[in-house]
Parts: sequence; C-alpha cells; structure tokens
Amino acid sequence: MDPNPPLAIWFKEPSPPPKVTPGGKPEKFQAGASFSLASGGKSLPIVLGGDQMNGNESFVEKEMKFARRWLYSKGVMIPNEARNPVTVSLESFFNDCKKGATPKANYEVGLDDSISVILANRAMDEERRVKFSEIANDATPAAPASGKKKAANT
Repeated sequence: MDPNPPLAIWFKEPSPPPKVTPGGKPEKFQAGASFSLASGGKSLPIVLGGDQMNGNESFVEKEMKFARRWLYSKGVMIPNEARNPVTVSLESFFNDCKKGATPKANYEVGLDDSISVILANRAMDEERRVKFSEIANDATPAAPASGKKKAANT
C-alpha cells in the first residue's frame, strides 16, 4: 500500500453572473472547459487506466468495469489508483537519472508546459485569444526604455 494515497476533490464550477448589456438584455456566453450542452448536467469522474476498455477483457472483467463506471457516475464510488501518480513519476524520474536514460518529463516537456501556462494566464488576464507565436516575440530582448544606447565602459 502506498503511504501517500492520491487525493482529489471535484468541484462544480458556479454559474457566472449574467452580464447585462446597455440595452438591458443579458449577454450570451459559453463556458470554457466545463461547457455542457445539457443544463444541470453532472460532471463525470476521470476514468483511470484500469477501468478503460482495451478489448481483451473476459465477460466478467468487462461487466466489472461497466459496473465500476456506473457507480462512479452515480457518486457511489470514486476512482482509486493503486499508487500515487506523483510517487510513480518521481520514481521513474530518479530511475532514469540513475541509468542515464532520458526522463519522460525532461526539461523540454517542462519548458513546453511552462509556455502553455504563461500563454493561458495571458489570455485570461487580457481577456483575449493568444497564439503560440506570441512567445517568440517575448523572447527577443527589450529595447532600453529611454531609447538611448548604453555607453561602453572603457
């Protein structure tokens, strides 16, 4: 048994207050990642690898997976992993470092993830769409604020 069990809590996003335009009509909007076509729809739990169908299951295994997924959707059970994913990923990283292998999540994966987070934050802060090409423009050195060149030390 893993001494650090994975813990997760799912929260339903509250409905945003309606925005009223100057004409007095509420503004139409669409939610982001939690957008649901059915009003009042329930959120679904994340189905872990052990509960996904791979086509090689026996009849009993298939029925057990269907039963667990149904119980998850009703809130009777929650998906549970045998080991904490953070512990597993750290073990994999350190084993790759010991063996001299390339870790699954090396610096390039971290850099790509950071770029995505930076652009997502910019999109939220500036309330607009951003493109990945914008990060290349940010990488160029900024010109001095006064417009004057710095004198070289001689």
